[in-house]
Parts: sequence; structure tokens; C-alpha cells
Amino acid sequence: MVGINIKNFGFLTALMQIICLISVRAYVISEKLGKKRSFIILIVSITVSCFLLAYVTSKIICIFLIVLIEASFAICQPLSLDVQNKSIFTKDRATILSMYAMITDIISSMTYAIVGKTATISLKYSFILCGLLSLLSLLFVVIYFHSINKNINIKKALIK
Repeated sequence: MVGINIKNFGFLTALMQIICLISVRAYVISEKLGKKRSFIILIVSITVSCFLLAYVTSKIICIFLIVLIEASFAICQPLSLDVQNKSIFTKDRATILSMYAMITDIISSMTYAIVGKTATISLKYSFILCGLLSLLSLLFVVIYFHSINKNINIKKALIK
């Protein structure tokens, strides 16, 4: 990774764990910006960072981009869980949340395998792949929030 000494990876890992602690304050961002805007900003920052990592040669910029990805991902997690929890209106809430978790684990496992295989070929290509996957997730988030807004507008029209 851009000539970073392997001895520093422990320090970098610890730094990433500390960065993850900011997810505790994710609600502050979503209150100020709203869930939709928060998700879009965070996923765009992850996407852009992944694409930039494919081409960056500076150690400092590389570390900054990784920290940005980690922080954005950490903030997305509680927002995502909140959206999942608020989208379930049935009595089988625990079952549906378990299904969400299982589907997420399966998709993650397949994604990790594909990204790992790509990284053995080229680290640059693996970052580009991560950028493309992030772009895909951005598309899904936009579609989700668009469908939510559409359903709200339909309900408002029916009430009138």
C-alpha cells in the first residue's frame, strides 16, 4: 500500500477502530442533514475515496482516504439499522431483521471474495471495483428514498 511500512499497520488498524467510535454520534449528522442526504454524502465520499485510492501515490493522502472511508462507513451503519428498523411494520420484526442480517452476510461474503480475488490481480483494480460497488449502493439508496417519497405522496393524495 503506497510504500507504508508493515510495522505501521497495527497503528493504522488502531486508528481505524478509534475512528469507528464516531458512529456513536451518527444521529447528530442525520438530524442536521436528514437520513437521505446523510446517506448520499457518506456513500459519495466512500465512492470517490475508493476511486482515488486506485491512483493515489502519496502515503498521507492514502491514509486520509482510508480514514474517510472508515468514518463514512461507521456513520452509515447506525443510520442503516435505523432505516431497517423503521421499515418493518409486522409482528415478525425479529425474523425480518434476522433475514436482513443473513442476506447482508451472504452478500458481504461474496463481495469480500470477489474483491480479494481482484486484489491478488491488482490492488488498483480492487479499489476500482470497490468504487463501482459503492456506486451501486448509492444507486440503491437513491432508489429506496425515491420509493419512500413516492409512497408518502400517494398516501397524502389518498387522504385528500
